[in-house]
Amino acid sequence: MPPEHIPQKIADSLIKNHIDLDRFSEGLRKQIVDLLVKAQQEIEHAILDIDPGATTITEWQRDRFMKLDTAIKRILDENYGKIKTLSDEQLTEASKIVGENTPGMLNASIGVDLFDVTLTPELLQSIVENTLVGGKVIGDWWDKQSEETRLRLKNAMESVRIDLQLGLVKGESIGALIGKVRGTPIIPGPFAASKAQAAALARTSTMQVLQATRQEVYNQNADVLKGYQWVSTLDNRTTPLCRGMDGRQYDLNFQPIDGNDFPYPGGPPAHWNCRSTLIPITKSFEELIGSDKLSDEQKNALANIESESVRASMGGPVDSDMSYEEWLRGQPEETQIDILGPARHDLFKRGKITALADLIHQNGRPLNLEQLKKKMEAQ
Repeated sequence: MPPEHIPQKIADSLIKNHIDLDRFSEGLRKQIVDLLVKAQQEIEHAILDIDPGATTITEWQRDRFMKLDTAIKRILDENYGKIKTLSDEQLTEASKIVGENTPGMLNASIGVDLFDVTLTPELLQSIVENTLVGGKVIGDWWDKQSEETRLRLKNAMESVRIDLQLGLVKGESIGALIGKVRGTPIIPGPFAASKAQAAALARTSTMQVLQATRQEVYNQNADVLKGYQWVSTLDNRTTPLCRGMDGRQYDLNFQPIDGNDFPYPGGPPAHWNCRSTLIPITKSFEELIGSDKLSDEQKNALANIESESVRASMGGPVDSDMSYEEWLRGQPEETQIDILGPARHDLFKRGKITALADLIHQNGRPLNLEQLKKKMEAQ
């Protein structure tokens, strides 16, 4: 791919940014899991304080278990409330960063300031508050997860209560109860599922909100666009839907174009943990020069593009069916290091890493809001 090919330069910028957003979602996930660990520890202390195994009289045991269930609900409500607040604050700030910096990132790829409309703070806040994940606003998902965690814990407590009635002694009962909360490598505790669900929700909600923010940038600058192209991360984790969508093009109303007969499925993200993205297709050089919506300054900048191949590439699609590994190998070494980290890049460069699927989720390489902002401003 020649370096002056504008659609590929736009795609490269957005794919690299997509990976940075993935790293941000990893940072959010870690903060959320820390709150879940705190909730688990508080519940373990509540078990010790209430001590439902302190008596062998079943009525008293039942009363203590009811008090424990109340305490568990309070602890989960408090901590999932903090998770909701954290998620809202982090996604609001991240949406602001993406909304403010996406136009500049796209303009840098094109070499001309075509994207000149930014998003208002009110619109950005509305995106965070109203974006749906699986048909629900994000806050409702956290409420649902809080209740599901409570029910899993309640079921675990109930199994221990039955054991108590069968004659377990006090010391064994407390250990069994806390053991049910903690789980084991063989039999995971109730919080294992909660952490996995939280990870999926943190990642998917991040991508949903930030893709929605990008889309609104495209909507506000629709006068320089003629459509979108779906680009998927191709590897052994790519779903059949996203593999089938890769490379398909749609107009600004998401109707299929250029021989594509596949109805637009919604998204991306198209499913939980989706890694696909939309690449905006600019109008051709001739269409932009002839537009009555561009300023004279913008038209002069377009006319001053020196390379004929750059002009010819405008309005064209991105080459599709490229695997993540092929894309990464085509990037400058500094980009590879930024994405993989020095240690993993060294292994990649020496051919010690050939299957990159496990590297895509950026586990252990989170970005906070300030780091995300610096990276986007630098692109």
